[in-house]
Amino acid sequence: MVRNRVPKRPKGVSDEAMNIAVSKVLMDKASIRSTATAFGIPKSTLIDNVRRAKELREQEQGGIPVPIQAGVSNSGTSSGGTFNSAFLPTRKERLDRPKAEPCPSATERNPPVSDLLDPCPSPSTAPATPAAEIRYSNALTPEDFRPYPKALLWKQSNRGGRKKGASRVLTDTPEKDKIEAAMMAKKAKQDEKDAKAKARLLKKNMKKPTIHLDDDTDDSLHIGDDELTEPLALGTLSIGDYVLVEFEGKNSSLHYVGFVKEKDNSEVFVSFLRRKDSDSSKFFFPQVVDESYVNLADVKMKLPIPSRSGGTARVAEMIEFSDVDFSLFPSLR
Repeated sequence: MVRNRVPKRPKGVSDEAMNIAVSKVLMDKASIRSTATAFGIPKSTLIDNVRRAKELREQEQGGIPVPIQAGVSNSGTSSGGTFNSAFLPTRKERLDRPKAEPCPSATERNPPVSDLLDPCPSPSTAPATPAAEIRYSNALTPEDFRPYPKALLWKQSNRGGRKKGASRVLTDTPEKDKIEAAMMAKKAKQDEKDAKAKARLLKKNMKKPTIHLDDDTDDSLHIGDDELTEPLALGTLSIGDYVLVEFEGKNSSLHYVGFVKEKDNSEVFVSFLRRKDSDSSKFFFPQVVDESYVNLADVKMKLPIPSRSGGTARVAEMIEFSDVDFSLFPSLR
Protein backbone atom coordinates (compact mmCIF):
# COMPACT_ATOMS: atom_id res chain seq x y z
CA MET A 1 0.00 0.00 0.00
CA VAL A 2 1.37 3.34 -1.07
CA ARG A 3 1.46 5.79 1.72
CA ASN A 4 0.58 9.34 0.76
CA ARG A 5 2.81 11.93 2.24
CA VAL A 6 0.85 14.64 3.99
CA PRO A 7 2.69 17.98 3.77
CA LYS A 8 3.12 19.74 7.02
CA ARG A 9 1.52 23.07 7.56
CA PRO A 10 4.17 25.82 7.91
CA LYS A 11 4.23 27.75 11.10
CA GLY A 12 2.08 30.87 11.15
CA VAL A 13 -0.14 29.76 8.20
CA SER A 14 -3.71 28.78 8.99
CA ASP A 15 -5.67 26.09 7.19
CA GLU A 16 -8.09 28.70 5.83
CA ALA A 17 -5.24 30.73 4.30
CA MET A 18 -3.76 27.58 2.75
CA ASN A 19 -7.14 26.57 1.26
CA ILE A 20 -7.69 30.04 -0.19
CA ALA A 21 -4.20 30.04 -1.72
CA VAL A 22 -4.76 26.60 -3.34
CA SER A 23 -8.17 27.74 -4.63
CA LYS A 24 -6.60 30.78 -6.30
CA VAL A 25 -4.05 28.59 -8.05
CA LEU A 26 -6.54 25.94 -9.24
CA MET A 27 -9.67 28.00 -9.88
CA ASP A 28 -8.41 31.53 -10.60
CA LYS A 29 -5.34 30.30 -12.51
CA ALA A 30 -3.06 32.46 -10.39
CA SER A 31 0.67 31.85 -10.51
CA ILE A 32 2.24 29.87 -7.68
CA ARG A 33 5.04 32.37 -7.18
CA SER A 34 2.78 35.41 -6.76
CA THR A 35 0.28 33.49 -4.57
CA ALA A 36 3.01 32.16 -2.27
CA THR A 37 4.44 35.66 -1.91
CA ALA A 38 1.00 37.19 -1.19
CA PHE A 39 0.06 34.68 1.55
CA GLY A 40 3.55 34.25 3.03
CA ILE A 41 3.69 30.52 2.18
CA PRO A 42 6.88 28.80 1.02
CA LYS A 43 6.73 28.04 -2.67
CA SER A 44 7.55 24.35 -2.25
CA THR A 45 4.79 23.93 0.40
CA LEU A 46 2.21 25.54 -1.87
CA ILE A 47 3.26 23.30 -4.76
CA ASP A 48 2.82 20.18 -2.60
CA ASN A 49 -0.65 21.28 -1.42
CA VAL A 50 -1.77 22.03 -4.97
CA ARG A 51 -0.57 18.65 -6.19
CA ARG A 52 -2.30 16.90 -3.26
CA ALA A 53 -5.56 18.73 -3.94
CA LYS A 54 -5.50 17.60 -7.60
CA GLU A 55 -4.93 13.96 -6.61
CA LEU A 56 -7.79 13.97 -4.08
CA ARG A 57 -10.16 15.54 -6.59
CA GLU A 58 -9.39 12.96 -9.27
CA GLN A 59 -9.73 10.05 -6.85
CA GLU A 60 -13.11 11.11 -5.44
CA GLN A 61 -14.65 12.11 -8.79
CA GLY A 62 -13.48 9.09 -10.71
CA GLY A 63 -10.86 10.90 -12.73
CA ILE A 64 -13.13 13.78 -13.84
CA PRO A 65 -11.62 17.20 -13.02
CA VAL A 66 -13.99 19.27 -10.92
CA PRO A 67 -13.37 22.78 -9.53
CA ILE A 68 -12.79 22.56 -5.83
CA GLN A 69 -14.17 24.66 -3.05
CA ALA A 70 -12.08 25.97 -0.23
CA GLY A 71 -12.19 23.81 2.90
CA VAL A 72 -10.63 23.93 6.27
CA SER A 73 -9.27 20.55 7.37
CA ASN A 74 -8.75 16.96 6.36
CA SER A 75 -11.39 14.63 7.94
CA GLY A 76 -12.46 17.35 10.33
CA THR A 77 -8.94 17.94 11.66
CA SER A 78 -6.38 20.58 11.02
CA SER A 79 -3.36 18.35 10.76
CA GLY A 80 -2.44 18.67 7.10
CA GLY A 81 -3.91 21.83 5.70
CA THR A 82 -5.31 19.85 2.72
CA PHE A 83 -8.81 19.66 1.22
CA ASN A 84 -11.68 17.49 2.41
CA SER A 85 -13.98 15.81 -0.11
CA ALA A 86 -16.99 17.10 1.79
CA PHE A 87 -16.20 20.57 0.60
CA LEU A 88 -16.16 19.58 -3.07
CA PRO A 89 -19.28 20.43 -5.17
CA THR A 90 -21.91 17.72 -5.32
CA ARG A 91 -23.27 16.12 -8.49
CA LYS A 92 -26.44 18.19 -8.34
CA GLU A 93 -24.44 21.37 -8.06
CA ARG A 94 -22.35 20.36 -11.02
CA LEU A 95 -25.43 19.60 -13.13
CA ASP A 96 -27.10 22.88 -12.22
CA ARG A 97 -24.20 24.88 -13.58
CA PRO A 98 -24.79 26.49 -17.00
CA LYS A 99 -23.03 24.60 -19.72
CA ALA A 100 -20.37 26.43 -21.64
CA GLU A 101 -20.91 26.92 -25.34
CA PRO A 102 -18.96 24.49 -27.48
CA CYS A 103 -15.89 25.84 -29.20
CA PRO A 104 -16.28 26.47 -32.92
CA SER A 105 -14.74 23.89 -35.14
CA ALA A 106 -11.83 24.56 -37.45
CA THR A 107 -14.19 24.81 -40.41
CA GLU A 108 -16.29 27.46 -38.70
CA ARG A 109 -13.23 29.44 -37.62
CA ASN A 110 -11.64 29.30 -41.06
CA PRO A 111 -14.30 29.11 -43.76
CA PRO A 112 -13.19 28.07 -47.23
CA VAL A 113 -11.82 30.77 -49.47
CA SER A 114 -14.42 30.00 -52.10
CA ASP A 115 -17.18 31.12 -49.69
CA LEU A 116 -15.55 34.50 -49.21
CA LEU A 117 -15.21 35.28 -52.89
CA ASP A 118 -18.16 36.75 -54.73
CA PRO A 119 -19.15 34.85 -57.80
CA CYS A 120 -17.85 36.51 -60.94
CA PRO A 121 -20.42 37.20 -63.65
CA SER A 122 -20.05 35.28 -66.84
CA PRO A 123 -19.11 37.13 -70.04
CA SER A 124 -22.65 36.78 -71.32
CA THR A 125 -24.23 38.46 -68.26
CA ALA A 126 -21.53 41.09 -67.59
CA PRO A 127 -22.72 44.68 -68.21
CA ALA A 128 -21.19 46.32 -71.22
CA THR A 129 -19.32 49.23 -69.60
CA PRO A 130 -17.03 51.28 -71.80
CA ALA A 131 -13.39 51.14 -70.75
CA ALA A 132 -13.17 54.92 -70.80
CA GLU A 133 -15.75 55.25 -68.02
CA ILE A 134 -13.92 52.97 -65.58
CA ARG A 135 -12.21 55.24 -63.08
CA TYR A 136 -10.68 54.28 -59.76
CA SER A 137 -10.85 56.68 -56.85
CA ASN A 138 -7.26 56.01 -55.75
CA ALA A 139 -5.73 55.92 -59.22
CA LEU A 140 -3.27 58.65 -60.24
CA THR A 141 -3.99 60.54 -63.42
CA PRO A 142 -1.58 62.46 -65.67
CA GLU A 143 -2.90 65.69 -64.15
CA ASP A 144 -1.35 64.65 -60.82
CA PHE A 145 2.14 64.55 -62.38
CA ARG A 146 1.84 67.37 -64.90
CA PRO A 147 3.78 70.46 -63.68
CA TYR A 148 2.40 73.95 -63.46
CA PRO A 149 2.25 75.87 -66.73
CA LYS A 150 5.17 78.13 -67.50
CA ALA A 151 4.79 81.86 -67.10
CA LEU A 152 4.37 83.87 -70.27
CA LEU A 153 7.10 86.20 -71.45
CA TRP A 154 6.89 89.78 -70.33
CA LYS A 155 5.58 92.19 -72.87
CA GLN A 156 8.56 93.82 -74.49
CA SER A 157 8.67 97.39 -75.70
CA ASN A 158 9.07 98.42 -79.29
CA ARG A 159 12.77 98.99 -78.71
CA GLY A 160 13.27 95.32 -77.91
CA GLY A 161 14.39 95.70 -74.29
CA ARG A 162 17.71 94.71 -72.86
CA LYS A 163 19.85 92.34 -74.85
CA LYS A 164 20.00 88.85 -73.42
CA GLY A 165 23.32 87.95 -71.90
CA ALA A 166 25.36 84.91 -72.84
CA SER A 167 27.11 82.49 -70.52
CA ARG A 168 30.79 82.74 -71.32
CA VAL A 169 34.24 82.95 -69.76
CA LEU A 170 35.15 86.64 -69.90
CA THR A 171 38.84 86.00 -69.19
CA ASP A 172 39.30 83.91 -72.32
CA THR A 173 41.26 85.68 -75.08
CA PRO A 174 38.64 85.29 -77.86
CA GLU A 175 35.93 86.55 -75.55
CA LYS A 176 38.05 89.53 -74.50
CA ASP A 177 38.67 90.39 -78.14
CA LYS A 178 34.95 90.24 -78.86
CA ILE A 179 34.19 92.51 -75.92
CA GLU A 180 36.84 95.04 -76.95
CA ALA A 181 35.62 95.00 -80.55
CA ALA A 182 32.05 95.61 -79.39
CA MET A 183 33.18 98.51 -77.18
CA MET A 184 35.21 100.09 -79.98
CA ALA A 185 32.30 99.78 -82.39
CA LYS A 186 30.01 101.38 -79.84
CA LYS A 187 32.52 104.19 -79.26
CA ALA A 188 32.92 104.82 -82.99
CA LYS A 189 29.18 104.92 -83.41
CA GLN A 190 28.86 107.41 -80.57
CA ASP A 191 31.63 109.61 -82.00
CA GLU A 192 29.94 109.63 -85.37
CA LYS A 193 26.68 110.56 -83.70
CA ASP A 194 28.37 113.41 -81.82
CA ALA A 195 29.99 114.69 -85.01
CA LYS A 196 26.64 114.76 -86.76
CA ALA A 197 25.15 116.58 -83.80
CA LYS A 198 27.90 119.20 -84.00
CA ALA A 199 27.28 119.63 -87.69
CA ARG A 200 23.57 120.16 -87.08
CA LEU A 201 24.32 122.84 -84.53
CA LEU A 202 26.34 124.94 -86.92
CA LYS A 203 25.11 128.44 -87.15
CA LYS A 204 25.03 130.13 -90.52
CA ASN A 205 26.39 133.56 -91.38
CA MET A 206 28.49 134.03 -88.24
CA LYS A 207 30.81 137.01 -88.00
CA LYS A 208 34.25 136.70 -86.51
CA PRO A 209 35.78 139.28 -84.16
CA THR A 210 38.72 141.31 -85.41
CA ILE A 211 42.22 140.62 -84.12
CA HIS A 212 44.65 143.45 -83.44
CA LEU A 213 48.07 143.55 -81.83
CA ASP A 214 48.80 145.95 -78.99
CA ASP A 215 52.53 146.67 -79.18
CA ASP A 216 52.56 148.87 -76.07
CA THR A 217 51.65 146.09 -73.63
CA ASP A 218 52.76 142.68 -74.96
CA ASP A 219 52.86 140.52 -78.05
CA SER A 220 49.69 138.58 -77.27
CA LEU A 221 46.68 138.59 -79.56
CA HIS A 222 43.57 140.42 -78.34
CA ILE A 223 40.17 139.89 -79.84
CA GLY A 224 37.51 142.56 -79.55
CA ASP A 225 33.94 141.33 -79.43
CA ASP A 226 32.56 144.66 -80.53
CA GLU A 227 34.60 144.68 -83.73
CA LEU A 228 33.02 142.18 -86.09
CA THR A 229 33.88 141.56 -89.71
CA GLU A 230 32.82 139.17 -92.39
CA PRO A 231 33.62 135.43 -92.05
CA LEU A 232 36.96 134.10 -93.17
CA ALA A 233 37.30 133.59 -96.88
CA LEU A 234 38.16 130.13 -98.10
CA GLY A 235 41.23 131.49 -99.82
CA THR A 236 42.75 132.61 -96.54
CA LEU A 237 42.83 129.03 -95.17
CA SER A 238 45.10 126.26 -96.32
CA ILE A 239 45.69 122.66 -95.36
CA GLY A 240 47.78 122.48 -92.20
CA ASP A 241 46.43 125.64 -90.57
CA TYR A 242 45.08 125.78 -87.01
CA VAL A 243 41.70 127.42 -86.56
CA LEU A 244 39.27 128.26 -83.75
CA VAL A 245 35.81 126.78 -84.38
CA GLU A 246 32.59 127.68 -82.58
CA PHE A 247 29.57 125.39 -82.21
CA GLU A 248 26.43 127.25 -81.27
CA GLY A 249 23.87 125.50 -79.08
CA LYS A 250 20.46 126.44 -77.76
CA ASN A 251 21.69 128.10 -74.58
CA SER A 252 25.47 128.30 -74.97
CA SER A 253 28.28 127.87 -77.46
CA LEU A 254 31.44 125.76 -77.39
CA HIS A 255 34.84 126.55 -78.91
CA TYR A 256 37.40 124.07 -80.18
CA VAL A 257 40.84 124.31 -81.71
CA GLY A 258 41.14 122.35 -84.92
CA PHE A 259 43.69 121.34 -87.53
CA VAL A 260 42.61 121.77 -91.17
CA LYS A 261 43.09 118.60 -93.22
CA GLU A 262 40.89 119.26 -96.24
CA LYS A 263 38.91 122.15 -97.65
CA ASP A 264 35.92 122.38 -99.96
CA ASN A 265 33.86 125.15 -101.48
CA SER A 266 32.11 126.11 -98.24
CA GLU A 267 33.41 123.58 -95.70
CA VAL A 268 36.68 122.42 -94.24
CA PHE A 269 37.54 119.02 -92.79
CA VAL A 270 38.98 119.61 -89.32
CA SER A 271 40.63 117.33 -86.75
CA PHE A 272 39.88 118.73 -83.30
CA LEU A 273 42.35 119.05 -80.42
CA ARG A 274 41.78 118.97 -76.67
CA ARG A 275 42.88 121.54 -74.14
CA LYS A 276 45.27 120.36 -71.43
CA ASP A 277 43.81 122.51 -68.63
CA SER A 278 41.03 125.03 -68.35
CA ASP A 279 43.51 127.95 -68.20
CA SER A 280 46.28 126.50 -70.34
CA SER A 281 47.37 127.41 -73.84
CA LYS A 282 48.58 123.89 -74.57
CA PHE A 283 46.60 121.45 -76.69
CA PHE A 284 47.00 117.84 -77.82
CA PHE A 285 45.37 115.40 -80.20
CA PRO A 286 43.15 112.86 -78.36
CA GLN A 287 43.68 109.13 -78.70
CA VAL A 288 40.22 108.75 -80.21
CA VAL A 289 40.32 110.85 -83.34
CA ASP A 290 37.63 113.54 -83.44
CA GLU A 291 37.13 114.75 -87.01
CA SER A 292 34.26 116.46 -88.75
CA TYR A 293 33.31 118.79 -91.60
CA VAL A 294 32.84 122.38 -90.44
CA ASN A 295 31.06 125.17 -92.25
CA LEU A 296 33.33 128.06 -93.08
CA ALA A 297 31.01 130.42 -91.22
CA ASP A 298 31.78 128.59 -87.94
CA VAL A 299 35.53 129.18 -88.24
CA LYS A 300 36.06 132.18 -85.98
CA MET A 301 39.74 132.81 -86.49
CA LYS A 302 42.94 131.44 -87.92
CA LEU A 303 45.48 130.76 -85.19
CA PRO A 304 49.19 131.46 -85.55
CA ILE A 305 51.72 128.72 -86.03
CA PRO A 306 52.10 126.93 -82.64
CA SER A 307 55.28 125.82 -80.96
CA ARG A 308 56.11 122.37 -79.64
CA SER A 309 57.74 121.70 -76.32
CA GLY A 310 60.75 119.44 -76.04
CA GLY A 311 61.49 116.80 -73.46
CA THR A 312 59.69 113.50 -73.15
CA ALA A 313 57.54 111.99 -75.86
CA ARG A 314 54.40 112.93 -73.99
CA VAL A 315 55.46 116.56 -73.62
CA ALA A 316 56.55 116.66 -77.26
CA GLU A 317 52.97 115.89 -78.31
CA MET A 318 51.77 119.15 -76.72
CA ILE A 319 51.04 122.07 -79.06
CA GLU A 320 51.26 125.51 -77.44
CA PHE A 321 49.76 128.79 -78.64
CA SER A 322 51.66 131.15 -76.40
CA ASP A 323 50.78 134.27 -78.45
CA VAL A 324 47.00 133.86 -78.16
CA ASP A 325 44.89 134.97 -75.19
CA PHE A 326 42.15 132.37 -74.77
CA SER A 327 40.59 134.02 -71.72
CA LEU A 328 37.96 135.54 -74.01
CA PHE A 329 36.67 132.04 -74.75
CA PRO A 330 35.68 130.47 -71.39
CA SER A 331 33.88 127.65 -73.19
CA LEU A 332 37.03 126.53 -74.98
CA ARG A 333 37.48 122.81 -74.80
